[in-house]
Amino acid sequence: MIGSKEPMVSVLVPVWNVEKYIERCARSIFEQTYDNLEIIFVDDYTPDNSIQIIERILLEYPQRVKQTQIIHHEHNRGLSAARNTAVDACNGEFIFHVDSDDWVELNAIELLLKKQQETSADIITGRAYCHLNDYVQEYNDGGINLNRNDAIMAFIERKTSVTIWRRLIRTSLYIDFNIRCIEGINMEEDCQVIVPLFYYSTKVAGITDYIYHYNRMNVRSYVNNLRNNSFLQDQLLKSRLSVVDFLSDKESIFKLAINKRIIKDYYFLMLLAVRSNNKKRYFKFLDMINSEKNYWEEIGWDSRWKKTIDSNYYLLKICYPIRVIISLMKYQSFTYILNLILVRIKIKGMFFLTKFKKMRDSK
Repeated sequence: MIGSKEPMVSVLVPVWNVEKYIERCARSIFEQTYDNLEIIFVDDYTPDNSIQIIERILLEYPQRVKQTQIIHHEHNRGLSAARNTAVDACNGEFIFHVDSDDWVELNAIELLLKKQQETSADIITGRAYCHLNDYVQEYNDGGINLNRNDAIMAFIERKTSVTIWRRLIRTSLYIDFNIRCIEGINMEEDCQVIVPLFYYSTKVAGITDYIYHYNRMNVRSYVNNLRNNSFLQDQLLKSRLSVVDFLSDKESIFKLAINKRIIKDYYFLMLLAVRSNNKKRYFKFLDMINSEKNYWEEIGWDSRWKKTIDSNYYLLKICYPIRVIISLMKYQSFTYILNLILVRIKIKGMFFLTKFKKMRDSK
């Protein structure tokens, strides 16, 4: 039972190009078992019918009509700006973020708020499911029962997700400490704010209930396009460097941890550059790694042989597929790896066969 004083919770939803998913998202919010809600959709100049779908569905929930507002951007400003607009407009004591292609359990806010009233925590985190094309898995939920400092370390070390959703957050943290996403940097924008939010919180808590459904089936999502998009990769790096800046004058344990983490990010992006045959980006990140000599052991460069291979574009390109297979062997079965290799060979074969047929037909 929620206490006699029911705090208002602001549910914030950025909307852009999600007409395939927005109905499920909106209904899961309108049907929440907790009543005292403020629901804010931010139309980031979406080119599809997402907003019309929201307006149509809202009519089926008359009790939510006065609680709901739709804010329109005059042009597309990106996810970070949409999140900021929603935070600036909200009046609730607590904030609950929902991405517009995801959905939530109908008692999600009630469960989170019950835990908040039991603990007086500033941030309460619930568990989530991750939905992929042909299966559902438990989303990385490390950090549910961590204290504030351990949670921050887990974010830095990527032992738990930095997502802003699935959490009930005290609104005053945003206001009192001027915490905002960086407009124009939309890849992993959650990372930009989650560390400051936890840093300035006095107490955090978690529940073991699964309250959120993370949709990985949206082919337009940033996450699903990261590996082949250098622009998104640069945005991700900028988001993570913003955390480096934030922690630069904070406790030494956090500064050391983020410096160790960022060289791993450079290394990851360097490998993606090799994977996409982009020599210019490879040398860009190689230079960044060379400038962080104190942390080479974090990427195995205390081994002379590994450093020699990684520092040569062509050697690394030859060795990269072998590394991927070795990495997979740690976590996947032999049958899974064999099937993956066979699928890749089949795809490559179909590509060259199609190319051959076009060349033959053109003669």
